[in-house]
Amino acid sequence: MCLSQLASQIAVIFLLMLLGALARQLGFLSPTTINDLTNLVLYFLSPLVIIKAFLAPFSVTRLKIFCLTLVGVVITYLVTILLAKLAFAKVKDANLRRIATYGSIYSNNGFMGIPLAQALFGSTGVFYGVVSMVGFNAFTWTHGVAMFKKQSAAPLTRLKRVLANPNLIAIASGIVIFTVQIPVPSMLTSFLDYASAAFTPLSMIIIGSNLAGMRRADLKVPPVLGATILLRNLVFPALTIVIVIITNNLSTSSNGKIASSSSSTYSDETSSNGKIASSSSSIYSDENGGNDYNNQYSQSTKKVDPIGMWKDDDDGAALSFNGNGTGRYVYADPTNSDTDDHFTWDYVGGNEYKVKLDDPDVSGDLTATFHDDGTMTLSGGSDWNTETFRQASPNLDLDEFLEQHDN
Repeated sequence: MCLSQLASQIAVIFLLMLLGALARQLGFLSPTTINDLTNLVLYFLSPLVIIKAFLAPFSVTRLKIFCLTLVGVVITYLVTILLAKLAFAKVKDANLRRIATYGSIYSNNGFMGIPLAQALFGSTGVFYGVVSMVGFNAFTWTHGVAMFKKQSAAPLTRLKRVLANPNLIAIASGIVIFTVQIPVPSMLTSFLDYASAAFTPLSMIIIGSNLAGMRRADLKVPPVLGATILLRNLVFPALTIVIVIITNNLSTSSNGKIASSSSSTYSDETSSNGKIASSSSSIYSDENGGNDYNNQYSQSTKKVDPIGMWKDDDDGAALSFNGNGTGRYVYADPTNSDTDDHFTWDYVGGNEYKVKLDDPDVSGDLTATFHDDGTMTLSGGSDWNTETFRQASPNLDLDEFLEQHDN
């Protein structure tokens, strides 16, 4: 996603929050109504959005990134717990020390993070964003609770409380659906689509209404909590980025390749206050070995994994599908200047993906259709000529491809 798209989506989010604030100020949303809507979002809509994010073709690359990011999140929590404890060790008020420490470590990544991930990066953002929720629930219901009260319950009882969280149940169910590729009826898919569409707007409206209900006295906090805000919103997110990148790079150095794009910034997984973010990386898997890049498309299947490089030598076009739901399209135009655009993509159903090209000259979304013969067609409206691509080597350099076809 390019910066203009990102800015536009953020603006929409703030407008939704403004709508919630206006409704609260005009008396259309009472505290009781807001509380009921909050429960609806947390316990019903959020799990459905998470499950929908896992309705994607199985990809070893995606699963690997998911697991490595989870490792990075666990390491991040362990490091931030230690740093926060050291940062507030000299605070004399024990209760204030606990509040400052807890606030530095744990963010509102469930209610705020997943809607942001969905709004900015679609289902792919939610897919990776839920990793933070796993770590958050595991640590907050163990370490977090232990900070404020003695653990009178048995360890098994505390574990049951953690596992009973609806969002963790949805994550576990989604992982099973993703790895086993359990078929989901179209009726349920439509239901998830409708429910997911309400998730982000309703979440932002609730947040806006809560902000509008705050009093000036609520904004006065002890000076030590200023350090909490700094750690939670700047220092620890930056640390998280570094740790997640390192954990991913340690693995990909031997099992895959990371191709960085210097012209734009992408985010592989997003959650509240920057809980998870990564560099602008495209991760390709070399597990198939050799030059057999089309084997995974040789059999008929309803779902295919588009991640990789694709080219159409006849028309002088090529594109890359990245594992983070982004991509790049190039076209060597024989008469005008070359086309070099970034895009976002998302799974539609069957063997089709929606491609949203960041190009003002292209109206509407494009459709990438994957066929049994190993080809992929990219079609659109009247302003787009259908192109047929074949999968290329993951080492394909799009800049070199343009130069070769310009000559």
